[in-house]
Amino acid sequence: MSHIAMSLVKLSFLDKIVCNVQKSLLNQSLSSIKDDGEKIVTDKALPFPTSESSNLTSQEQAKSIAFMRINHTGEVCAQGLYDGQAISAHSKNTKQFMKTAAMEETQHLHWCSERIKQLQGRESYLNPFWYWASFCIGIANGILGDKWSFGFVVATEEGVAKHLQKYIKALPDKDITSKQILQKMLADEISHRDAAYEKGSKELPKIVKLAMRLQSKVMTGVTYYI
Repeated sequence: MSHIAMSLVKLSFLDKIVCNVQKSLLNQSLSSIKDDGEKIVTDKALPFPTSESSNLTSQEQAKSIAFMRINHTGEVCAQGLYDGQAISAHSKNTKQFMKTAAMEETQHLHWCSERIKQLQGRESYLNPFWYWASFCIGIANGILGDKWSFGFVVATEEGVAKHLQKYIKALPDKDITSKQILQKMLADEISHRDAAYEKGSKELPKIVKLAMRLQSKVMTGVTYYI
């Protein structure tokens, strides 16, 4: 490969990194960004009627805010993973799969962000850190190969689905809107898992799954407060 061609390859990779810097600076809440820098603005409106947050007690409202903040950060992590895997994917089909999944996660980010605002809460201050940590993990997984990359998606979505089911039950009974958001997200995450499984994913080693669970516990514990 000529020196010029090598420079173009490196420039292309750096362009992708720059686009993800832009996404991180936007805090993953305003838009998704294509590899060429074009913004793709998705509908931030919630897909169902909103229940009044004023019906919640102060304790219930605080609990809902904390739980939705955790789920918002979970989507930030998922976005980082998919973006990283898209950059290092070995095939165009895998790259497109990851980019499409990232776009759908952006919609989830919008819903969680909007609901947090309605509850008069805030998103996690550590979202940029969680995004970039997940982004680096995603790149590493993509380098290992597409089958391993899809295996990581399956394991990730299985973990996310369990968390969503947990918070759907844990949310205050009167917070119908937050429950509906998580139920819709749950259906999408299961769809991502099944789609990745059908791609011929490899099952991750138990030690890797254990590390993922530990990381998840740290994230949820910290994000509940910060």
